[in-house]
Amino acid sequence: MIVEVPLGRRQLPEAVDEVETPAPSTRMELGLASTFAAVFKRGVRRYVEISGQSEADVVAEIRKRAERMRGEYFGPRISPPQFEYNVPLERLAYIYKYCTCSAGLFLEVMEEDQVSAFVQEAVEKRGDVKVCAFGGGPGTELVSMSSHLLRSGFETGVTFTVVDRENNWAESYEATVREVQSRMALQYGDRPKDWPLTISHKSLTLDMHQTGGFGDVQGLFGYDLHVLNHVVSEIFHEVGKNADALAKILQVMGHAAAPGSLLVLIDRDEGWVRETSLKLLQMSSRWDVAIAKGTQNYLLPRRESFDEFQPYRTAIVEQPRAKGKVFYIVAERN
Repeated sequence: MIVEVPLGRRQLPEAVDEVETPAPSTRMELGLASTFAAVFKRGVRRYVEISGQSEADVVAEIRKRAERMRGEYFGPRISPPQFEYNVPLERLAYIYKYCTCSAGLFLEVMEEDQVSAFVQEAVEKRGDVKVCAFGGGPGTELVSMSSHLLRSGFETGVTFTVVDRENNWAESYEATVREVQSRMALQYGDRPKDWPLTISHKSLTLDMHQTGGFGDVQGLFGYDLHVLNHVVSEIFHEVGKNADALAKILQVMGHAAAPGSLLVLIDRDEGWVRETSLKLLQMSSRWDVAIAKGTQNYLLPRRESFDEFQPYRTAIVEQPRAKGKVFYIVAERN
């Protein structure tokens, strides 16, 4: 479903045809499901070691939390979803249940022709792509971006910052980065200088309700891509009450972001969420909408399988999410 967008005034760059296609030998397939399954399995093993609980008890608790998460996401929406991300098993349940699906969605955004051309242009000009993910938690978008760049075969760097109000996500984010790097080591050898992708990463704790917390806005918004993943529905849930706070963030972001940089909004395809997002962007004279789409696509690439999560997938019963009714907007800073 294509959402009609009367707001767009500019087009992102067309695909760059004159760049020489990288040799196939430099390419690498970074599986989304296999990456997060490895992070999940390692997290379970380490929690068993640290807690002294049996693996069966740990998996049973993750199962309960995964089931409750589904209820929070898809139950009556009278309040924002309530999650206990300060609890390690809650974070593991989220990684198991949602990370692969969310990564697949952002990869879909990355593979939009206009967005892919924008990233390619940044690689050719600077040899680096700078991304800031608000609400990025365990580094979902980092895996998507890394997968896109490695599959494209470019030799480049990615500077990736996660901003989240829950500081305990930092350990999960570190585990995700290490897993991506370990997979490159298997493909290209142990020396990072031989890898085609260099990852520079950091995480910041920030409550996006408090716009006064933005001190060095130029540093925070000086990226090529700014990603707000489920920020409207989960953080600014109360219609009419929190919209002003989000409007302030978009205004601050618009003033500080460099012309030509991109803003990506990803969220639930619910009427008020979509309409609020488009309205707020329309109110800001700094952002021109280039792409706005709704999707119910199968968000796990067909070449992958959730069997990567076995044997835990059978024990947990609750299955990783495979499809999503979501929308995304890509806007360019004018």
